[in-house]
Amino acid sequence: MTIASPSLLALFITLSSHALAKESSDQCGVYLAESSTDHVLGSFAGHAYERDDTIGSSDAIIQFVDIREHNIDFSGEEDGLRLENFLGTCWSGDATGGMGEGDEVISAVGGPSFSSTGHVGMINAVIYQPSTLLRTDTDLLSSGYNEKSSPGRGGFTTYHNLTLLAVDKIPPGMEIFLDFGQEYNRHDDTTKANIDDYRKMDEAMEKMVAFFNKHAEKIGEKAANEVFEFMKKDVLDLTAENRAPAARSLLPDTYKGLQKIIDMGGSALHSNPEVVRDIDWLKMNGYCQDNLVAGVSTIEHAGRGAFAARDMKKGEVVSPIPLVALNQGRDALTIAEEAED
Repeated sequence: MTIASPSLLALFITLSSHALAKESSDQCGVYLAESSTDHVLGSFAGHAYERDDTIGSSDAIIQFVDIREHNIDFSGEEDGLRLENFLGTCWSGDATGGMGEGDEVISAVGGPSFSSTGHVGMINAVIYQPSTLLRTDTDLLSSGYNEKSSPGRGGFTTYHNLTLLAVDKIPPGMEIFLDFGQEYNRHDDTTKANIDDYRKMDEAMEKMVAFFNKHAEKIGEKAANEVFEFMKKDVLDLTAENRAPAARSLLPDTYKGLQKIIDMGGSALHSNPEVVRDIDWLKMNGYCQDNLVAGVSTIEHAGRGAFAARDMKKGEVVSPIPLVALNQGRDALTIAEEAED
C-alpha cells in the first residue's frame, strides 16, 4: 500500500437544497478535525461504533492506471518527488478492488478513507475491500441509464461504495486509525507499544485483577505489590522477551491501578487519552464528513450524485474536502501511446 502524511486543506462547499428520502441520524457520524497525532487533520467518531459497523458514508474512487509508467519522462528529481508525494496520499488498487485495471493501480479516495491517519497501537478501522469488489449498479441501470449508449458514459467513476469498517469498539470522539502497514506503523519498534502489546496486556491485566481480587487481602498489601513487581519484571522478561519494555510501560505503578486502566477502556486509551475528543469540541472545531450520501442522480445521464443525509441550514458546511496538489496538473494524467518499432 502507498501512503504518506498528506498536507490537507479544507474546501467548504455551500449548502445544496437537495434532500435525500432516507432516514438518517441527526448526529454527525464522522468529523474532520485537528489530529491528535503529528498529522495536520484526522477523522473522529461522532458517535459510538461497534465492531463491524460501517463508519460514515460510502465514497467513490478514482483509479490511476500505470501513472508512474506514463510519467517516466518527468524531468528532474523534483518533479518525480512531487509525483510521489501525490501518490503517497492514495491507496493501492489492491485495497479498493481496482487491481485488475492495469499493471499498477493507484486509488484516489475521499472522506475518512483519505483523512484518517495511522497509529502504532490503536488501529480501529479498515477499508472493507468487498464493499467495492461486490458493488452493483442495479440502481443506476434501473433508472434508465444505458452503460453502452448513454452520453454520460465515462463521465463518472464506476468504482463506488468504498466503505470503512470498524474492527474494534470505537467510543464517541475517538480518532479513527487505519492500518497502513507494519513499516508505516512502526510495528517492530520495541520502544513503543504496538497493537499486539495493547491487546495482550489487556488480557493479562484482566487476569491480574482476578488474581489480586482473590488473594491480595489474604497476603497483605506489601506482599501483593511484591508479587505485582515480580509479574512486571521477571514474568514479562520471560514471556514478552524483546517486547517486555514496551509491554511493561502499559502497567501501573501498583496493582491497585489495574482496574482503573480496564475501566478506561484498556491500556491503549489509558496511555493515549488525547485520541478521544469531546463531542462538543468536535462540533465547534470540526466539520462533519457524512452530511452527504451517494445515490443515483436525478439528472439524466449524470450517473451518481451526492444527496443530503440530514437536514442542514443555509450557510452550513455541506462537506469538508481535503485537497492534494498534483504536480504538472493534467499533464501528469496523460497516457501517451507507445511508439511502434
